[in-house]
Amino acid sequence: MKYIIMAAGEGKRWNQYFGIPKHLVEINGETLLARTTRLLKENGINDYIITGNDERYSTYGTLINQSYKDCEIDRFEESIVEDQVCYLYGDVYYSENAIKTIINTPVEDVLFFGSEYEIFAVKVNDTKLFFDCKHIVKDLFMNGKINRCIGWEIYRCLQGIPYEEHIITERYIKILDETDDIDYPEDYENFVNNRTINIQ
Repeated sequence: MKYIIMAAGEGKRWNQYFGIPKHLVEINGETLLARTTRLLKENGINDYIITGNDERYSTYGTLINQSYKDCEIDRFEESIVEDQVCYLYGDVYYSENAIKTIINTPVEDVLFFGSEYEIFAVKVNDTKLFFDCKHIVKDLFMNGKINRCIGWEIYRCLQGIPYEEHIITERYIKILDETDDIDYPEDYENFVNNRTINIQ
């Protein structure tokens, strides 16, 4: 299985806080990308790539240049996927347990991992099913039928859930620990200020 760390994006919400992309922000002296790639390697995963548009990301592994195209779910890059794939988010602080859970949990077709309101990873065994849902969602968004076009919309399409409803059913593994995504500067400040200094 190929692992893709998604670090493309416009970064509007982060707004170059600290003068760097959010994927390079440090927590306990380690950038988010450094932590994610280290945890992957420690768990035997060396076949991973990073998608993004900042050359600094190549410090952490093979970088495939990617920018947003039409909408946010274009980050789920298809052109570099041949078979099974696991998408990780470059702006997530993963716990050691979260990475182990993502790697070790078998997937029948498509499996999402996250908290109640945030998706942390998508593991795909049936790429046709996943990309079919992605294309349905993108078409709906581009034609003004739905207001958002992110991972949750793919999940709702896959599960047959109305796009305006937040319901978690099957194909979702909850990770309820310190794992969290960093979207806004306030997210970062809250994360570092509300947790113990020695986050594991």
